[in-house]
Amino acid sequence: MDTYRSRFHQFSVDMDEVIRRCKKLNNPHILFNDGMVLFFMHSTNYTCNLFSIEVFLLEEDEIGNKLLQDAADKGELDAIFVLGMLLMAEGS
Repeated sequence: MDTYRSRFHQFSVDMDEVIRRCKKLNNPHILFNDGMVLFFMHSTNYTCNLFSIEVFLLEEDEIGNKLLQDAADKGELDAIFVLGMLLMAEGS
């Protein structure tokens, strides 16, 4: 069994640069990923470079919800689904 592929490998410098560019351009998939992490993880050590000013004004789950909403507004189907499930869970 080849276990090399199942091991965690750090991003290369090039991959890290691609992700930074995607964040800067508000890529919907990156917004969705960051929103999921912030909404469901509630970690105080996680920082989102796109919204560093708002981190001090809002709770992290609210920032995550905002990122999910932004991704949904840009047409990210996974974000639309997650927001729909959250609304159903709240009873709205």
